[in-house]
Amino acid sequence: MSFETLARPASSRGELNTTACAACWGTPSPPRRRVAPRHLEKVYAVEHALLKDYTPDAYTIALRQLLELAKPSVVLFPDSYQVLDFLPKLAASLGKAAVRGAISHASSTGSLV
Repeated sequence: MSFETLARPASSRGELNTTACAACWGTPSPPRRRVAPRHLEKVYAVEHALLKDYTPDAYTIALRQLLELAKPSVVLFPDSYQVLDFLPKLAASLGKAAVRGAISHASSTGSLV
């Protein structure tokens, strides 16, 4: 699922005039070397003991901190039960909208539509 999600930024970078990064999280996070060759500018490792077992609060706090640091213009997540669980909380904590189930996109003057 995550590799399918990583395929989208590679095809959209040029039209959105941006770069693509990824994040691996957990304790320890999955090997970044599996993600790095996917034409990404950076791969962030988010590691903490509280991420060992999934909880929506721990994931929300950790990912909110990463997103506040990285300041991405668009964030993509795989479609999983965990993402369905924590994404609304994460989006609300950032004051942003979350769109689920998007299967396509268009760009207009460098902006995502």
